[in-house]
Amino acid sequence: EKSGAAAARREAEALRGELTGKAKELETARAGGAEAASRAEELKAAVAVLSQENEKLEGRLGKEKEKVAKAKEMLRAAQAECEEKQEAAARAEAARVDAAATAEAARERAATAESAL
Repeated sequence: EKSGAAAARREAEALRGELTGKAKELETARAGGAEAASRAEELKAAVAVLSQENEKLEGRLGKEKEKVAKAKEMLRAAQAECEEKQEAAARAEAARVDAAATAEAARERAATAESAL
């Protein structure tokens, strides 16, 4: 009987040791889970901050796109105005040349008329 009781005690001690090991593993796993949950919360907070920043940047980007579109439109209008002014200047130059030629012809006729007198 003594050897049976001793064997039972050894088995009980072995089971206690095994249970203690399992309890430590469980505690380590719980601590790791808590750490992972804490890290997940930190990451969620970081994502929220980044999302807010992204929204702000998208808003600014939209405004900048509007400014660029307005600037392009102003540039197109200025280019069209410049072309119109160049065309008007060309017409004025052509009219000046024509007027100068007409004046020269009139001077020649006047000179011819004077010499005939």
